[in-house]
Amino acid sequence: MLGFIIAAIAGFLVPQLETAIGKPVTARLRKVIPIDGSEHRAITLLIAMLIAAFVASIFDSGNAIGLSVGLLLGYFATRILAVVQGKQS
Repeated sequence: MLGFIIAAIAGFLVPQLETAIGKPVTARLRKVIPIDGSEHRAITLLIAMLIAAFVASIFDSGNAIGLSVGLLLGYFATRILAVVQGKQS
């Protein structure tokens, strides 16, 4: 359960991590492989997943399914809440 919560937090923080971590990593990767401009959000999501998996392994909590579902729910949390509250965007 702790791994799920860690992954949900990581997914929720992806937009904030995008400028701090995603863009510098993408800039370095572009020197080696071609990366489309829209792929930096996906790279940031994968980095957040790796960080969440590392933290969950430190606490010996979580499995792949829990981490994946937690990350997805955290990533789409604001959109899910808007739909639940009836605020279609």
